[in-house]
Amino acid sequence: MTPDSPRSEDLLQGLRRVHRGALAILAVCAVVIVSQADPMDDGGLGEADRRFTLAALTLGIGSIVARRQSAAPSTAPRMRVPLAIGALLLTSAIGGVGVALAVRQDEREASLLFVMGGLILALRASPTFLRSVLPRGAA
Repeated sequence: MTPDSPRSEDLLQGLRRVHRGALAILAVCAVVIVSQADPMDDGGLGEADRRFTLAALTLGIGSIVARRQSAAPSTAPRMRVPLAIGALLLTSAIGGVGVALAVRQDEREASLLFVMGGLILALRASPTFLRSVLPRGAA
């Protein structure tokens, strides 16, 4: 692929759409959690179920590993884009864990922290990273 090839531009645009989608999902998760806030709550952090914390940490670590692997020189070119998309989807899933925690256990503050963690991981998918996962010479 050449730098100006339509396929490389389509891939980059597709990755950007997935990135924006992941950010939008995390924003929606935060809005859902905040909208369920109890005005009588004292604002203290409660004790979140360890399973939710473990799930969020596992998804975050999976996202980091997938992102690093997608940009590694040893990764097969055909696997770079799927790994990058997987990394973004894993960050979105952290928001889902936050929503589940808010709905099932009424732990909105901890839930927002999960969503913020997912947002930070999703923001790490910068345009430079998205270009780096394209086949060599494509971006």
